[in-house]
Amino acid sequence: MNLLKKYAIVVFFSVFCALQGIANASTEPNYMGEL
Repeated sequence: MNLLKKYAIVVFFSVFCALQGIANASTEPNYMGEL
């Protein structure tokens, strides 16, 4: 169960980062540089 939870978190984080990257690429190109 613990492994499944960790896997879910990793997948969610990867998708979240991918969506943020797409959104920033089309709206704020400098956003990633500020992190």
